[in-house]
Amino acid sequence: MGEFLNPSTVRRRFFEIGNDLEKVIRDAHEELSRVEEKIVEDIDASAYLAGKTVTKEAYEDILTKLFNSILEAEDYREGRFCHATCPNWEHIQTAYVLHIFDQLELPLGSWYVHDERRSVQNMIAALIHEQLPDGTWGEDFYDTCYTLSALLVLHNTHSSLPGYQKAVLRAVTSILQEIKAGFAASLNKEWYGAGFYGAALALFGRHGEQLCQQRTGNLRSDEVRHIIQELLRGAMKFYEENGTSVRFKADLTSNPTTPDEWHTAEMLIGLYYCRGWIAPDPTMVSGGIQWLESQRGDRPLWCNEMGSRLAFINTGRVLHALALVDPQRCGEAIA
Repeated sequence: MGEFLNPSTVRRRFFEIGNDLEKVIRDAHEELSRVEEKIVEDIDASAYLAGKTVTKEAYEDILTKLFNSILEAEDYREGRFCHATCPNWEHIQTAYVLHIFDQLELPLGSWYVHDERRSVQNMIAALIHEQLPDGTWGEDFYDTCYTLSALLVLHNTHSSLPGYQKAVLRAVTSILQEIKAGFAASLNKEWYGAGFYGAALALFGRHGEQLCQQRTGNLRSDEVRHIIQELLRGAMKFYEENGTSVRFKADLTSNPTTPDEWHTAEMLIGLYYCRGWIAPDPTMVSGGIQWLESQRGDRPLWCNEMGSRLAFINTGRVLHALALVDPQRCGEAIA
């Protein structure tokens, strides 16, 4: 039998172990502080807090908390994010999460929380598996555009997954057919209007060069530019000016349940991503921002009268649009 250790000896030994461990942790933190891996530069971070100074550490702490809350969400199941009250939105919600990961430049290889099923690879595999036979996802054209965009932003790391290339080509074909048909299948959708055109503009503006490659879209650059120009012309059916204020509207013949704030935000996002292909009218962008600000007033969210779920969705899309076209105003809106 070993020598019996009295309590004072045990306490002293644990104290020594604690000191050693603390030194290891301190040294590790000092080493990490020397690594220049920044999610955003300090000046970019402060822009989102209405000009108030914010440290890199504080900003990254906010992002980390948001990231963890997403990964640990109870709404996650079998590769998809979906709230119990809106199961038909699982594709667009999953696509939004993938876009968040990409925009925050987070490592996407194999993140998981609690179990390995919570992975980007499983999310993409689920989207591929649930693509409809006609190449679409979810409820409508908007869902398909953003789901395809989510796959395309992860092309470099996940294009070798089974069915990936086929899913992308089928989606591109479906989207091009719907545009060529004048959005014939979308006319009776409750969310139809300028927002659908904005989603397509964002898709082709952001991924146009990628879609010119044989394994994704096999389009020519002049074809992409023509598609963008035609989409912008089509969106003008839902365009309204009032002095210096501009809004893009829903299609009133489709019994819309989504407000003009959403449509205007989606068009601003689309116009932002198209800058490399066309030169959007700057008054259209500034007028859209002005109209969105007037619609919020002094309320905390946009579209409060629509209930919490739609108010948060519409506010999120408005803030996304503002963050792209005018970060300072986005910071002021958040503050």
